[in-house]
Amino acid sequence: MALNPALLQEIQVLLHSCASISPSSSAAGADIYEAYVWAVAIDAASRVGASVVYRNRQGQITTNLFFRASPGRIGAASPAYTYAELLFPDCPILEAHIGIYVSGKSGVAHECDVAVLHKEEADRCRADQTLNPRGSSVELAAECKFYPESRAGINLARSFLGLVKDIQPYFRFFVCSRRADRIKKLLHRHHQWYELDVVPTNQTSQNRLRALFENTFVQFKARYL
Repeated sequence: MALNPALLQEIQVLLHSCASISPSSSAAGADIYEAYVWAVAIDAASRVGASVVYRNRQGQITTNLFFRASPGRIGAASPAYTYAELLFPDCPILEAHIGIYVSGKSGVAHECDVAVLHKEEADRCRADQTLNPRGSSVELAAECKFYPESRAGINLARSFLGLVKDIQPYFRFFVCSRRADRIKKLLHRHHQWYELDVVPTNQTSQNRLRALFENTFVQFKARYL
């Protein structure tokens, strides 16, 4: 099976076939890959106790998932998009988004391919459509790199290191569809979390990534015991 259909099929598996998927007609492989990593994060949250609700831009519960085809503000009135609401008992409500801008410590906006942040912060930005969520409100962020054929270059890791310095370094993950030893060496040297060769056909890497996400949510829950 070609990689893009395999990604869509795996998203259905990870979400337990509880929703229908409607990628944008302009969605490229990279956009679907971000949705796949997002689904891994949602599956991880559910495995450690979260109830999951899918909502559209207006906050209405939906079972038709629409993925962004380009990054945008969380409070933008268009285009339509879907996010997941994650509810852990006795904890602040979280939201899992694809392709949103987050404000770093410098005030500069950065794209987060996958971001899990506090609903309170998301509501604040939806109320004022000019705002981006603050990096300090993001509990989990993943930089997703989709390279089905070409080699992933070292500059991807260098850019990621710059990103995490500005949006805080904790629970930030570099995820790539290809194995890249130079990237692995650099990120390991800088004590960053990463997982490479993450694709549906490599369940070992997918499971390792899910375990990293599970630990992130366990640490989040522990703060509210």
